[in-house]
Amino acid sequence: MGSDNKPTRKVSLLLQCFAALVVLGIIGAVVPGALGGSSGPDAVPKVGIDAIVVLGGGLLPDGSPPPWQRARCFAAASLYRETTAGPAVVTLSGGTPWKPPPKDSRGFPITEAAASARLLASLGVPWDRLFEEGFSLDTIGNAYFLRASHTDPAGWRRLAIVTNEFHMERTRAIFEWVFNLPITEGKEIDGRYELSFTTAPDDGMSPEVRD
Repeated sequence: MGSDNKPTRKVSLLLQCFAALVVLGIIGAVVPGALGGSSGPDAVPKVGIDAIVVLGGGLLPDGSPPPWQRARCFAAASLYRETTAGPAVVTLSGGTPWKPPPKDSRGFPITEAAASARLLASLGVPWDRLFEEGFSLDTIGNAYFLRASHTDPAGWRRLAIVTNEFHMERTRAIFEWVFNLPITEGKEIDGRYELSFTTAPDDGMSPEVRD
């Protein structure tokens, strides 16, 4: 009787091994990277940044960025060069609500986002990695329209936020609040954001204005 059961035991063992492989395959498919593999073409870059975000900080009468805004762009360009995955760089803000925007040679208004993008391009950031958000008029709007127009649709979840020291406390509080709100599209989807903050110097900002 014992010898008659050997094939049955072998078949049973093979079935158990096959079942184990199937389970591992299912786990690997449901939880990307759980078995040490890549999570696909949209995997977070090794450097841990999907997008560098440059807040708007006003414009000079000729439509160029003021010194403190240039400092933000220099910091963002430096951060971009330190990466290896070519993250997106998003410039923010349409302008300020309490004064009219400067205009270009054709009479069209210049947004803060566009002026910053031009400066970043001159600093070596490729145009195909530059994105503009030109609707917002304050820091809360910066965060909201960034989510609504860019990061939620694109799936950018690891963001490096760049602003000056004088503006950082307000920026951190607002962005952490806005980006902790869940994303819903009929049902809950992955809305977890990871934010880091890069501080640029307060170039051109007098102590009286800064304080």
